[in-house]
Amino acid sequence: MKVTGMRFIERMQRVSQMLSMRLQGASLAQIADAQDPPISFQAVHKALKTALRDMVIEPLEQVRTLELLRSDELLSSIYENALAGDIACIDRCF
Repeated sequence: MKVTGMRFIERMQRVSQMLSMRLQGASLAQIADAQDPPISFQAVHKALKTALRDMVIEPLEQVRTLELLRSDELLSSIYENALAGDIACIDRCF
């Protein structure tokens, strides 16, 4: 799916509107009825669940990647000393 395609952008705008309505206290049924054309509350639930999952997973993966890079950087600074037998560096590598 093209992330910049018009249909994708329109879908993301609809989901954003749904999230906004939900944050303002609207029920799933109210959000469903407000869509043009109206949709089922189950479809609203699925769209919101997917959007929230995607919002959480992407930052989580970014944080995980950043932390791994930091750990690799720290390990690389003592790795050669550990290979040379420096007990303190060996201890830190594990």
